[in-house]
Formats: sequence, C-alpha cells, structure tokens
Amino acid sequence: MKRFVIEVGDITRYEADAVVHPITEQLESAGAVSEEIFRAAALSLRRELEAYGSCPPGSVVVTEGHGLPVKKILHTVNPRWHGGEKGEEKALADCYGNCLKKAVELGLKTIAFPSISTGAYHFPVNLAANVAVKTILDFLKQDQTLEKVCLICLDERTTLVYDMCLAQYSR
Repeated sequence: MKRFVIEVGDITRYEADAVVHPITEQLESAGAVSEEIFRAAALSLRRELEAYGSCPPGSVVVTEGHGLPVKKILHTVNPRWHGGEKGEEKALADCYGNCLKKAVELGLKTIAFPSISTGAYHFPVNLAANVAVKTILDFLKQDQTLEKVCLICLDERTTLVYDMCLAQYSR
C-alpha cells in the first residue's frame, strides 16, 4: 500500500481516522471545501469551534468527527495568498506539518487533506502542490506511524498538478 496517495473526491465522505478542515483565523468557513465540511457535519461542530476563539495561520484545532466518517477533524487555519511576500509558503507548510504531527500525537493512522488555500484564498495551485507534497513526503520519511496520507482534490485538473509534483519528488 502506498502511504501517500492523491485522489479526486469528496473529503466529507472519505473514510479515515481524520480529515483536515481549512478554516479562517476566526475558525469559520474558508471556502468551498470548508462549507462542505460544515454542511456535512452536525451543527455541534460550529458550537465546539466557538469555544476556541481565534488562531493564527498554520495552527491546528482538534474536534470530534461530528457526523463525518472520521474519528477527528483537524481544523487548520490556512494562509491567504498575498503575492508570496508575507510568509505564505511557510504558513502553508505549517498547516500540513502541524496536522501530521497532531495526527501522530493522537495515535491516528490515516489522514485526508484537501488542497489547502488554493480556492478562496487564491494560493497558486502549482506552488501549493509543491509545498504540500514536499511537506508530506518529508514527514513520512521521518515518521513510520502514519499508515496513509491522502490528498483529496475537488477536480481532475488540481489532481493532475499534485500528481505531477509527486512524480517530480519521486524520481
């Protein structure tokens, strides 16, 4: 079994120990994927997040699955693209890296990510794919406890960009 896979799909239906939910600093919806997660989860998800207040980009908040086919939802504050001059790449790498670390801390074995920040937050897909793939592969080289990391893309075009990036790193 490959430990890192990229697929097209609906992250709200993906069966894993955890899914990653990109959210705003105020822990509110951050775009299409976020809205789908909020729609699929129970209203209790919004109530649970209200208790946390706000968080900086790259941070992670953990909640229960709230009706999704997962044990936990890892909410990460995704960075908004401002042209690349405000630490956006590091913040994006922190989103992936901190979620992976948190999954290991919680004893989770499988985790699914969306393409973080590439929708409403306007992060260039090619750059975001490079950051995501590199961060995930580097983490998996160091950690053997995670059995599977899946990156779920909304469409074939985005999946192709991530697949090309993965092929580049796999050489």
